[in-house]
Amino acid sequence: PELAFYSDRTLTDVSPTPTSISSHDETAIIQMINEQETAEKSYDSSSFGKIEQNLDNIIQPSRNDRFALCRSHITQLGLMMFENRQNIDLLNTSKTNCDQLLRELKNLDTLNCRETHKIAVIYIGYGQEDKTSIFNNTQGSPNYEEFLRHLGWQVELSKHTGFRGGLHPLANTYSIYYANALVEIMFHVATMIDGSTDEDRLKKKTRHIGNDEVQIIWTEHYHEYDRSIIASAFGDVLIVIHPLPNGLYRIKIDKTSQVNIQ
Repeated sequence: PELAFYSDRTLTDVSPTPTSISSHDETAIIQMINEQETAEKSYDSSSFGKIEQNLDNIIQPSRNDRFALCRSHITQLGLMMFENRQNIDLLNTSKTNCDQLLRELKNLDTLNCRETHKIAVIYIGYGQEDKTSIFNNTQGSPNYEEFLRHLGWQVELSKHTGFRGGLHPLANTYSIYYANALVEIMFHVATMIDGSTDEDRLKKKTRHIGNDEVQIIWTEHYHEYDRSIIASAFGDVLIVIHPLPNGLYRIKIDKTSQVNIQ
């Protein structure tokens, strides 16, 4: 009964056919809508200058204002909320571990917002069995060059504004770079690291590649790769890629005992 619209009829009764509005009522409704539209347009045109906000008097805080910057930082941390104000403690600079914290705070703006990695890429040609001959390579086979193009983008270091992985931004020098929203990777490609002389080039390749914990070895030698050829205190993970005559690839992951890879 509480769902019935009319008290004199039950829910099972057929409702009467609704009567349409007359032409006189329709004309009156249209006239009311037009009059309302005219009134609103008239109000907007006459009041626009009065309700316009004057933004010239608003003073924006200077970015060099230390108080404004500190207050903004504390607000973003949620410490300006009323219920959290009682939880703020002053930094005790007398503690021994405070010096490291102060150094990290000073270098906070120089830290990368994304995780960064350096990965070495080494090309070994047929019959090359020593570090000097391997590092003297300035290019590889077509399959190796195509592999580099799939690792990331070739960037000119002098114009690259992202993570460089310690590579010097010399003019007309390039490397392979990859990035997404969370990570940046600079590949230390042995065939692309340049120097002013042959000796300088060898030193740079040894320094950069020798400090990389992950190394990709593209070898076209008929022997298995021996990690003692490029001895390093790092190089915890070696990804050895060996192209086969049938077009497939044999991939081996060689890791030290300290690395746990499932």
